[in-house]
Amino acid sequence: MTVKVRHKAVMAAVIALALLPAHIMRAQTQPAPDSHSFLLRLPTKVNTTGLQFSYLMTGAFGGVNNIVTTKPTVHDYVIDTSYKNMPARTLKIIIFCPGYGIELLNIPSLTDLSAKSATFELKSLPTVRFSGKIVAPEGTARKNFKIEVIYSANWDREFFGVGVGGVTFFAIASVDAPRDGSFSVAVPDFASDPAIASFKEKGRLRLMAREPKTGAFAYTLERADRPGRDAEFEIATKYNEALLYAKPNK
Repeated sequence: MTVKVRHKAVMAAVIALALLPAHIMRAQTQPAPDSHSFLLRLPTKVNTTGLQFSYLMTGAFGGVNNIVTTKPTVHDYVIDTSYKNMPARTLKIIIFCPGYGIELLNIPSLTDLSAKSATFELKSLPTVRFSGKIVAPEGTARKNFKIEVIYSANWDREFFGVGVGGVTFFAIASVDAPRDGSFSVAVPDFASDPAIASFKEKGRLRLMAREPKTGAFAYTLERADRPGRDAEFEIATKYNEALLYAKPNK
């Protein structure tokens, strides 16, 4: 099946832009079985700070994809499973919560569900260190900046079953860069995550340099071993120390 996907917000967790309206709100009650909504629940014991999820729903309207940054202390969410008054037939969800592995949900037929809800029992995922050094442009005053690590889940097209469309991004870690440019940050060990083991692609880590107060890009980061290439790294069980060049933004 070919699905025409409408992206409502592709990199809302990555770039500091206003999040486009997401058909999502805090759940107060269980949706009725015949309602066009789906209840997503997480255990109240889970710290939901940094929780993010992406979903794709399909129907007569084609496909609608959204990535949502959620609120701390909120554990229940209702997804509106309709678009322009047309009900969705299928729903797929990708969940990321810091400290836990990826969770996936695939519902091939919303109409066949007697209870339109799911509770996710998140599983802990260990971390690995990602270290390196950033060399600032010669002859320029070095800015204070924060290193933000983004996970590019480029296996999402395989999971969602679409050939084109934006990639799901999750902000997974950040750390202040010392004056000498060296850094070390703990990132999820996605190479050991069973949820994505079957996918051909395992994703990439992308590093960005942001100004701490404004969130604006401080520099464009490039890999020293790959001039002109963004600071992206394939998911691995262990990461070699990275040398990055910070280039002024154009």
